[in-house]
Amino acid sequence: MGWEQHRDDFSIPLIAASACGPMAPVRLSASQADTFVPMASAGEGRPFGITAASCNQGYRVAVYEEGNYLKAVAAASLGPGTPVIVGSPNGALAPASQAIVGSNHWEVGIAMNGAAAGNFFTVFVKPRKIV
Repeated sequence: MGWEQHRDDFSIPLIAASACGPMAPVRLSASQADTFVPMASAGEGRPFGITAASCNQGYRVAVYEEGNYLKAVAAASLGPGTPVIVGSPNGALAPASQAIVGSNHWEVGIAMNGAAAGNFFTVFVKPRKIV
């Protein structure tokens, strides 16, 4: 079971470039207008933050960026302190593995507690390049 702690000054109203579910990682995109955010996917650039609620394409969505503690869904089992990446097209997060070192993957953040696949956990949003 995850918990959340928001830094309200770190919630940015942006516009969804596509429909997404709640707790979905999103990214900024050079091919989109300044305020549009598409869902983040594995190996597709730096995650910007995580949505606060589900969203429809073309509508505003609150995005919590770096420095927030948010609930997320585990795509695979993970433990506390595990760096997590986008692990599925629906936005679930998976443990980063040594197999992706040197690729174009970015961590979304760090798991604050453990979870089995499909369960909620808390992620500290801290995007960084995996090297």
